[in-house]
Amino acid sequence: MCLAAEEGGETKDEPQETYDSYQSLLQTIITVSTLLMGFIITGALISLSFTGGETFSAEQVIDFVRAAFKAFMLALLSFSVSLILIILGTQIHSTPSCGARIASRFFKFFSFATLGSELCLYGCADTSLDFVGQYIFLNYESPAIALCPGSGTKTTRKVNKFCALVGQDLYDAAADPAMCGPPQYSANGSQWQRPYNANDPNSRICSQLDAYYYDHAIAPARAVQKEWFGWDLSATFKRPKKGTDVDDDDVNIVEENARILGEAMCGKTEGLGQSAKDTCKKNPGGVECATVLLAYNGADKCAGEKYDDVIKCNRVCGWAIPWGWQAVFINMHDGEKLVPIKMGFEPIYKKITQLQACINAWMFIRVGIWLAITIYTVSRRCYIFETEEEDDDEYDDVEGRRSTSMAMKTS
Repeated sequence: MCLAAEEGGETKDEPQETYDSYQSLLQTIITVSTLLMGFIITGALISLSFTGGETFSAEQVIDFVRAAFKAFMLALLSFSVSLILIILGTQIHSTPSCGARIASRFFKFFSFATLGSELCLYGCADTSLDFVGQYIFLNYESPAIALCPGSGTKTTRKVNKFCALVGQDLYDAAADPAMCGPPQYSANGSQWQRPYNANDPNSRICSQLDAYYYDHAIAPARAVQKEWFGWDLSATFKRPKKGTDVDDDDVNIVEENARILGEAMCGKTEGLGQSAKDTCKKNPGGVECATVLLAYNGADKCAGEKYDDVIKCNRVCGWAIPWGWQAVFINMHDGEKLVPIKMGFEPIYKKITQLQACINAWMFIRVGIWLAITIYTVSRRCYIFETEEEDDDEYDDVEGRRSTSMAMKTS
């Protein structure tokens, strides 16, 4: 803020107005820093917990907490410096021998501290964006990285991930002779050997098995990769390609796969259920009834857990609709209808990086503005001081000549 000069190097604005302006600025900084501290504590340090069962590691939690605590310390420093300046300025202002004139000079002398308090707010905002990005990663992206064989893409193959093991189990269950048997395909690969038959409950699974085997083993001329079978239909005959969408009934097909193959893996059959009913109906309290019922309940629980695993992998390791920001921040995958989950979060991280660059640029600009104003103020005061000395010299010359003239007239 540029202020015009007055006598003695002070400003034409009253000292009380200058004092009030600094007080208002510091009060604003205190309010913003207080809000930031509350946001960091409730939105970061309290919202996240780590027990070991999450999909992220302790090292990632440390990075997140470190960034959040750094932001909190910057906000606390901004608050403390502003509060100290306000307390000292108010005390000087209330002193009878000082008043607003000395208090405004105090604020001007420590304007660098006010600038530092302001820069701490910008640094807090910059660091807050860091832990916001890490929070998004830990809570929304890390499950796909921890569970999926390739975060939704077949270019990276991680066979020991949870969902990779689920896919392998589903493939082996589908290829079992009791279900579909070995995969079948036509000699030229123009069509699959077993088309879908609505009257056969296992027909859809067998069709998927044939298509999956051809797509992953015959055409690429390599050993079959089982990691995506069953829970990711985009990896079979409905794999997303440019200009295509995933069908609306994909979720229903996955649920069907989870139920049929889960029951097959766990040995839950209609015969076992009927046997348990018949046995317990004849002798409800007998050992045979208890044994059959225990076996059926165990198979039912196992099938339910398998079902949940398949649905989890389908939800966590699926594909995302690509999106991006408008204008200069656009980040689209041209020609792609679906992208891996990891790519779905890329526009957010890109925006965070751009915002941080803007904050850092403004911090440099703000320091430059403060330096320019300070230099202007000092030079202005020096100019006023020199002007006052010249005026005093001219006044002395005029008075001297006037005194000499009066002396001559008198003589």
